[in-house]
Amino acid sequence: MKLGTLAFITLYTLHYDAAKKFFNTLGFSTISFDASSALMTDGNLYFDIRQSEQPATVLSYIAGDIGNRIEMAVNLELKITEQSQHHAVISDPNGLNILLIDSKMMPLKEFVPGPISMCGTFYEISLETDDIERSITWWYNVGFKVTAQKDTWCTLDDGKIKIGLYKRGTCPHKFKNPSLTYFESDMKRRIEEITKRGVTFVQDEQEIGMEGHAIVESPDGQYFFLFTA
Repeated sequence: MKLGTLAFITLYTLHYDAAKKFFNTLGFSTISFDASSALMTDGNLYFDIRQSEQPATVLSYIAGDIGNRIEMAVNLELKITEQSQHHAVISDPNGLNILLIDSKMMPLKEFVPGPISMCGTFYEISLETDDIERSITWWYNVGFKVTAQKDTWCTLDDGKIKIGLYKRGTCPHKFKNPSLTYFESDMKRRIEEITKRGVTFVQDEQEIGMEGHAIVESPDGQYFFLFTA
């Protein structure tokens, strides 16, 4: 089963205006917006930011034939938490919701990626897990392949986005599911610039104990890992 043809991040936020300001401060570019939603990009991915009473970070896919994808999800015994004629929501074993939305409802187009935000290059959605092998199997069933693996972590890729799985408690920094990970060779300079822009860190370089590594947090509690490549 393939999840879709284009992956993006949907952020449901209680603090819409504060979220927009946060992403603008990090250098994200605004494509369009109205009173309760904004489409932005970090140069690598689309970020669909929406006012909501239930804040959440969702991995979203543009997909055709929603009915067929729901049928495949049922056959794979995936957890379907929501569905309609034009969309479906499934959940991975670690609580990450995945939205499949009909391309007619949200006709996003591919664009040439390039890091335009202060965060650098988006690398993966990072997830802590109590059972890496079970999680690997789940993601394999929805079209992902393992690209790197060690005893306590694994990276998977479906050609649209990467997923990083980490054994719970093994990372040397704070973690929250899901976290968004960015890498860049000049991340130390970027962290210094982000600091000048008034963004505070959940953990800075000294707290993590690694130069050029820091974690920032959105107004709704979404972690952004900013790490030196």
